[in-house]
Amino acid sequence: MTHSRGRARRVRARPEVAAALAFLVVGAGCGDDAAASDAGRPVDAPSPIDADREVDAELRDDGGTTTPGWRTEPPLPKPIQEIAAAVLGERIWIAGGFDLAGDALAETWVYDPGSGTWSMGPALPAPRHHMGLVVIGSDLYAVGGMAAGGFTPVDTVWVLRSGASTWESVAPLPAPRGAMAAAVIDGKIVIAGGMTDRGVLIEESALYDPSMDLWMAGAPIPTPREHLTGFAYAGALWTVGGRRLTLTTNLSTVERYDVASDSWSAAPDMPTARGGLASAVLGSTAYVTGGEQTTEALATMEALALDTQTWSAVAPTPTPHHGHAAAALAGRIYVIGGGDRPGFAATDVVESYAP
Repeated sequence: MTHSRGRARRVRARPEVAAALAFLVVGAGCGDDAAASDAGRPVDAPSPIDADREVDAELRDDGGTTTPGWRTEPPLPKPIQEIAAAVLGERIWIAGGFDLAGDALAETWVYDPGSGTWSMGPALPAPRHHMGLVVIGSDLYAVGGMAAGGFTPVDTVWVLRSGASTWESVAPLPAPRGAMAAAVIDGKIVIAGGMTDRGVLIEESALYDPSMDLWMAGAPIPTPREHLTGFAYAGALWTVGGRRLTLTTNLSTVERYDVASDSWSAAPDMPTARGGLASAVLGSTAYVTGGEQTTEALATMEALALDTQTWSAVAPTPTPHHGHAAAALAGRIYVIGGGDRPGFAATDVVESYAP
């Protein structure tokens, strides 16, 4: 593993693939820079929309019992897709994304399962979509992504320190990157896959050490792809699915990056090839939800038993999702927002599942 702030290895798309990507992203809206208006709002202050977002009392988990199966949760404050999520302080945070008009957002929102309410958190310094959102200790990190006005990745990394009301910048990524997999392992941010520059897949993995405010280069991912999902388990970043820049190149590939040995190994392929999916881990099982294909968004949910590395089918999500977020909290997998059909189709739907 080598220290790096420099050039990443790249896989450059064929001209016809790059052209197809350009066709797919035509019509993307330009987000406005609204960060300043909400940056000072404390996360505990409920937003005006909270009064009507209570959870049906019959659906609440109490007495240590988790209601199995799917249930509908209070919706997002607005339809949002291409969002990121992380769990911090027994709450689910989401950040950035696109609204229904295709405008990029700087907003952050926080869901409290206990009260069934959404509140507004400190806004990002600028609109972002297709970024990573992870937690180290009690600090929240927003990693890379794409800026308002297009699908060009950026190298910004921001942190919201515990108790802070504004984000601050830390060391930028070694190269711009969006639509990646990101997780935290042994106190370090680990990222893999994604795209750097428009229409260019990135091979090199990267790790961030907050104690040194430094990014380090990791071994290249064997199968470069973007719009993949990833999660941490047993000292490794597991990367699942994704695509090679177009909806016709969806993959079922699963590869794991072991941080200690700086090496990659193959895991069993996912049953359904898809990109634009999301994942979360409960116990020793990873749940992979949704995704996007050429003609539809998917309701598919599949589970990977991580200790035996075997896949099984799970009841599908009630609503199709792609470009959504997933998070595990209090014995449930939360599936948040995204699009319910291919392309720009943002929804406010939130659903949760307990095995």
